[in-house]
Amino acid sequence: MALSELFPARDEQGLTQQVYLQVKRAIITCEIKPGDRLVEARWTERLKVSRTPLREALNRLALEDLVVWRWNAGYQVAPLSIKTFRHLCEVRRLLEPQCARLAARHASEVECEKIERGAYLHLDRRDIGEYTAYCEANYAFHSLIAIASGNPVLAQAVERALNRHQQPSYLGLGRKPNVQEGAEEHAALARAITSGRASKAEALMREHVGKGEERIIRALRAEGYQD
Repeated sequence: MALSELFPARDEQGLTQQVYLQVKRAIITCEIKPGDRLVEARWTERLKVSRTPLREALNRLALEDLVVWRWNAGYQVAPLSIKTFRHLCEVRRLLEPQCARLAARHASEVECEKIERGAYLHLDRRDIGEYTAYCEANYAFHSLIAIASGNPVLAQAVERALNRHQQPSYLGLGRKPNVQEGAEEHAALARAITSGRASKAEALMREHVGKGEERIIRALRAEGYQD
């Protein structure tokens, strides 16, 4: 194998990154639904790229458990099940309260300002397309807290769990009947973190993460998802 194949040029690495981000967004937002096959020919045509950067991107996504490879079937979006969703909830309940505690201790002034701004959630239920922005804002808020923990390994683990955890929401399953409630919980979390109340921030995050689990699981069961 030539060195050029082992170490692609900088612009080729950039292309793979672009493909990775675009396919990842399509998976997380459920433009491509869990269990759907990723037809390589369609994606190379859509993104105007060769198979090489696409496959490199798909291999990265497989390492993040967003994509699986099946013999004689190729790549597909990782299926969603109630069992998988429960596992994601367990990860979030274990990690995110600790993130909140650490953020209350270590967050910089700039990070505190970002968390305060990010706590605000808005959703006009008359605009279906706006729900994507709502989900992205929710993800960003939790991600900001994870980053403010000061532990990049912990933050990466939280972000990976968040990516798959939000898929039911993008599918329209288990949406909160009262969006304001979520906004108020975020605001309380932000106040606890920015005022340095570590134990309070930890408790609020644990309660916040745990609240939606059964609601979404009921919605998954109603739609026929299996354990």
